[in-house]
Amino acid sequence: MRAFAERAFYLNQDEEGRTRRDRLESRLERAERKNRPDIADALAAELAMPPFPHALDYLWRTYGRLRSRKAMGYAGPEPIQWIDMDAFVRRTGITLAPWEIELLEEIDNIYLNEREQAPVLADDASGKSSKNPDASNVNKTVVRKRG
Repeated sequence: MRAFAERAFYLNQDEEGRTRRDRLESRLERAERKNRPDIADALAAELAMPPFPHALDYLWRTYGRLRSRKAMGYAGPEPIQWIDMDAFVRRTGITLAPWEIELLEEIDNIYLNEREQAPVLADDASGKSSKNPDASNVNKTVVRKRG
């Protein structure tokens, strides 16, 4: 589940309005149309996902439900907190074993770490991040957040 989550969050990162997965799939289609098997193979490898552990599907869906209810904080996504899990368990009637809670926390940590590594749009001269990636500012560059 961990390897699947890491790869899924990596590929689903937004890059200037499109996900990494979407960009890679577009490049793969172009390489295939141009009959470039060397490039197509490299892109297909980059798109490859670890197998999904179907026995843990219910935890993946639970994580999705919890994450979708968290508001975005000023500095990015907020971690899922104990109070969120407690409310979820009480309101849904779902019982989670301690190891399931630990796995949900680990998946959330993977998500938060991947979001922290995501490129941010910044103004060229100032280095300040843009609140609106579709703003009419012409000179935007992609920079990495420093941790």
